[in-house]
Amino acid sequence: MISIKGSFDEARFEAELAPQRSLGQAGSWIACGLSALLLGGVSGFALIMSQGRAWPVAVFAFLAQGGLQYAFSRNARAAGERQLLTMDEDGLQITHTRPDWDKPLIHKIEYPTMARVVQDSTCGIPKIFIRHHARQIRVGDFLPPVETEQLGKGLKTALRAWRPAPTTA
Repeated sequence: MISIKGSFDEARFEAELAPQRSLGQAGSWIACGLSALLLGGVSGFALIMSQGRAWPVAVFAFLAQGGLQYAFSRNARAAGERQLLTMDEDGLQITHTRPDWDKPLIHKIEYPTMARVVQDSTCGIPKIFIRHHARQIRVGDFLPPVETEQLGKGLKTALRAWRPAPTTA
């Protein structure tokens, strides 16, 4: 989800990028519990009906439940990820935070007119990179394709409109 303060048409903007989750923490625990009950019931029924000869069903059900648990835990970890893009007369700053990090990762581009916004759509998934000198910074990996396109177009417009702060002598 993109939360924008200001406008991409101006050189000043602040955009907070956050992933969207359809389930909260409680919802993911409920979904995991229901899938465990369903897989356990099906594998138990198969074991009873086959008099223990269908033991591979229980093994595969256990592996499937482990995969679901892993996927839900990765989704919960990624839900806390945030990126804050701030541009003013002093330049562009990209602040990347995650709950498990001790301190945020900050990329500062002091002269963003040399920066280029590159959009890559390999495998059908749009991605945005900001290239500046020898660095390549990924922005909004977790955004849906529509918001990624919107962010890419707006960021290009804002970079074109950027002007350095006037110097006082």
